[in-house]
Amino acid sequence: MNDIKNHRVMEPVVRACKGCGEDKSLERFPLYSVDGKQYRRRHCRRCYRERRNASKRAGVCSQCGEAKAAHEFPGYGSRICFPCRRALGRARPQEERQGEKQRAAERKGKEYQSLDEYRRHLKQQQHQRMEERRREREARCQQRAVARKERLRALWSLDLHVPGMDETHARKKLGNAVQSGRIVKPKHCARCGMAPPRHRLHGHHEDYEYPLRVEWLCAACHTGCHGRAC
Repeated sequence: MNDIKNHRVMEPVVRACKGCGEDKSLERFPLYSVDGKQYRRRHCRRCYRERRNASKRAGVCSQCGEAKAAHEFPGYGSRICFPCRRALGRARPQEERQGEKQRAAERKGKEYQSLDEYRRHLKQQQHQRMEERRREREARCQQRAVARKERLRALWSLDLHVPGMDETHARKKLGNAVQSGRIVKPKHCARCGMAPPRHRLHGHHEDYEYPLRVEWLCAACHTGCHGRAC
């Protein structure tokens, strides 16, 4: 029973070619793989080679009239092969070819004596473009830095105006400015001249829309000021 399960059906040793119809051995049929599995083609090696070469023929040259492969033509749409194009180029008058070279040099704006000179010119142009891009990048970075400084100066200015700011946000804004060192608390009260500890000085806002414009008062003066609704 195990021998029957392990038995594998063998392929026929001889197969008929689909192209020529002849019976040939399996070794004469090329292999191809699909998903890691190998299979035999239906055409023998000779028929498969002929079919592949026939599919590569691009057409007939309009000059020599011969059927040639695709790699023998310069590009799509051209029906003149490379040998015929070279023959046509050699058949043109020398003056016409020199005139085309002169016009091409005039279009470039400069005649180059050698290939090295032309390469040096290209490298110099590339270096100039890189320098221009570097200057533009530095100018943009400088403009962004100036704009950032202006924003920070406006943000920490004593005349900072924030429409609609309430008391809580105004106090938080003032506390952040004091902690960062942008605003330094004085030593004396602005009303009575008393010198309490600095953490006992209060910042009194006349208008909460100007969070950094405050009057530094001691606790007593601050309480009395709010009691008098000043």
